[in-house]
Amino acid sequence: MRRSAPAAVFAALLLLLTGVARTVAQDASPVVFPFTPDPAECRIPPRPPDEILGLIASPVAESPTAALTASALTEADLPAGTPADETTAGEIVATVRELIACNNAGELARVFALYTDAVLRGALTGDPIAALALAIAAPPTGGSQAELVDVRDIRVLDDGRVGAVVEVRDSQRTVIAFLIFARAGDRWLVDALTNVLADGTPTP
Repeated sequence: MRRSAPAAVFAALLLLLTGVARTVAQDASPVVFPFTPDPAECRIPPRPPDEILGLIASPVAESPTAALTASALTEADLPAGTPADETTAGEIVATVRELIACNNAGELARVFALYTDAVLRGALTGDPIAALALAIAAPPTGGSQAELVDVRDIRVLDDGRVGAVVEVRDSQRTVIAFLIFARAGDRWLVDALTNVLADGTPTP
């Protein structure tokens, strides 16, 4: 059964692993996990509704990461890379932080702005366009108040994109995922994602 657009997006958002508090550089200030991103941190301009609807109505191009996103993987199956430098790691954490903040604000069009066209098409393919249009147009009502537990193993892949294991939880579940980010202007956007198996058990 196809999930509703908000549910599909939240499932794409929710990710994670160790749960051990630690620090990652972001700008000049460290980030200490876990924490709940404030909805006020969602500042990215929203994607225009016509643009979103146009994307999901257009054909889905063959993705080089189709095999990666097809099913959940163990961590041993994740693409290898070289450890990201402090600046890149901080930028990746900032993108994930804003993504969760926009989810917590219930700002669906701003959540969509943090995905590339390719991954957005894949996430929303098959969702009823009329229902999606209503969801985008609806005033923000507040999201699920997800907590960002961890962003770890940030690595630069062979093609120049950056991958990271991300863990997110709300009152009902914890999800671990591997996200791949592509550079778009002055920021990183989510370009591919897949669930990660925790201790041999599929993430719900």
